[in-house]
Amino acid sequence: MKFDTWFGGKTMIYYKNAEEKIKEITKSYDFGNICDLENREIEAEESSFDTSSYNFHIISKNENEIATLIKESRKILVDEIKKQGNTIQCKRSIGDIKESNKPAYICSLGNRSSLKIDPLQMECYVAICYKKCLGMICFEQMFVEKDKVWCAPGRIQYYKCPIEDGVIRNINQNKEGEFDCCYPMKNMDKNEQPDGRGVYNSKYTVCDIKGNGQEIVDRIIKELLEILKE
Repeated sequence: MKFDTWFGGKTMIYYKNAEEKIKEITKSYDFGNICDLENREIEAEESSFDTSSYNFHIISKNENEIATLIKESRKILVDEIKKQGNTIQCKRSIGDIKESNKPAYICSLGNRSSLKIDPLQMECYVAICYKKCLGMICFEQMFVEKDKVWCAPGRIQYYKCPIEDGVIRNINQNKEGEFDCCYPMKNMDKNEQPDGRGVYNSKYTVCDIKGNGQEIVDRIIKELLEILKE
């Protein structure tokens, strides 16, 4: 099944029963399943692929508990970031940034995702701009195993997306606009591309954020800023 969505119908969302079409676009990739915080496999029955961003969305409709933890952890993270006005500026958009050498929390990004793709809003993220890159603190780890894209919700993962002429590069597209998967392989800590894109795994989970608050938030922010400096 497929349907038109944003950009005047130019973007297509292909759902899990469109594997052949997705392989045609990506050359080999397919939908995997979900790996929960206990490393148990859960069927991802509502997964999709976006032909605008080339992102995979590996979703189950039975993840209300972890979705609640993600929502609460994101709020804790954002609240702590807003307290750090001396070190992190808060801006509405990337265009509002005047001090390029000072990290900026972009409050208009990552607050919501498409309900058609992500009904439980588990793919919201925290956006910090630094050194001409957008860093995303995501609350699920995407990874590849045997050409299948899996998702581990509740585990922290960082995206590094270059900003060129005010435009944020998509994580799974090269400079020519072709599909170029940046998700790490299973059991790998990161996947860095020569054009500056990168995806990096953290050891932290939403449970760490809920249990330790500011201490873990400080560590997560530090990890992301170190990545963006490189």
